[in-house]
Amino acid sequence: VSSLKPKKFHEWLVRVYYKSSDYQNVQQKAEEFFHEWCRKNKFINSGNSAFICICSD
Repeated sequence: VSSLKPKKFHEWLVRVYYKSSDYQNVQQKAEEFFHEWCRKNKFINSGNSAFICICSD
């Protein structure tokens, strides 16, 4: 199966699970940390990733 995986691929959806009711703050921080991680790891960062924050009380 691993031989079928492409060397480059695009994933446009990032899921974040958290235990908080402050949805907007969590989403903003998740996006900031993700874009920073992309910069540090020299990944192309288009800034168009969709974040889905899911509260798990």
